[in-house]
Amino acid sequence: MNNRSLVSLVLMSAVLTFTLFVTTQCQHEPIGNVNNLGGGDTTTHTVVQEDTNICFERDILPLFVSNCATSGCHDAISRVEGLNLTTYNNIMRGIRANLPNNSKYFTAITSGYMPPYSAMPQEQIALIKKWILQGAKNGTNCPSKCDSTSYTFTKNIQPMINTYCLGCHKGTSAGGGVDLSAYNGIKTAALAGSLMGTIEGKSGYSFMPKGGSSLNTCQKTQLKKWIAAGCLNN
Repeated sequence: MNNRSLVSLVLMSAVLTFTLFVTTQCQHEPIGNVNNLGGGDTTTHTVVQEDTNICFERDILPLFVSNCATSGCHDAISRVEGLNLTTYNNIMRGIRANLPNNSKYFTAITSGYMPPYSAMPQEQIALIKKWILQGAKNGTNCPSKCDSTSYTFTKNIQPMINTYCLGCHKGTSAGGGVDLSAYNGIKTAALAGSLMGTIEGKSGYSFMPKGGSSLNTCQKTQLKKWIAAGCLNN
């Protein structure tokens, strides 16, 4: 073999080696169903891009408090079945990060076992699932998404009531007989003064949300403006 052939052979070998290296380094995990190999667990789950708009303290905890940690159930006082679902650490005892279908509390919600009287709204279930898929992180001191200049029923008031109050106040089992699942019930409570009375903990009213954090100043302002404007169904 002459020197020219030997040089060509060496160059071809180098190119082939580099190509194989680049091909190997550019392999990516597929977006979608993947196998979780940690700890020998081969459960299939979905990887989703993190949504920084989801914050546990602001968005997830109120759903557990309203739907699960009600009086006589899994609040800090009743502790039915020994469960207190008012804190992140306690909730995580039944949640497996990234694995909603292997999370005891989530499957109880999706199966209809909990809450016991009426199902949690699908949009709330979807939000909890997304939080779990993103790692079930303990977000605290969350920035407020509230805008006190916006106070329409559909965009602001009903979603607020659904998050903080609906778990106790819906259907035939509504707490105190106050059903806040639809416009008419919310309007009635607002005009009677009981809605703001309970939210602000005024004399003669039980503070709401019971067992949960108080609505912030901006949210209370939205409610007051909506009521002052005539409780419009807008």
